Amino acid sequence: YREVLSAEDSVGKDGKAKRIDGRSLKKYRLSDYKWLTYGQIDTITTSIAKGLVANGAAFGDKILILSETRVEWFLCAQAIAKLGGTVVTLFSNLGINS
Repeated sequence: YREVLSAEDSVGKDGKAKRIDGRSLKKYRLSDYKWLTYGQIDTITTSIAKGLVANGAAFGDKILILSETRVEWFLCAQAIAKLGGTVVTLFSNLGINS
């Protein structure tokens, strides 16, 4: 994964912020890639799964993840699978009319 180091509005030739569906486009400066081992992923997802169970999640539950596409989304999805749940996705970038 890569961390966002900085973000700025993307500007068109006219000097105005570029927009799609009312949202401004961003230009990101990203870190070098950071890697997780299988062991690290197992430790993190086990911890997340335990937290979900402590908050009432159980085998077979449908659990919604509302998030940008990012490493934390993946880790939560794996944790939900570990406890036998079903991941329900709702993408934050669909816009108001979706």
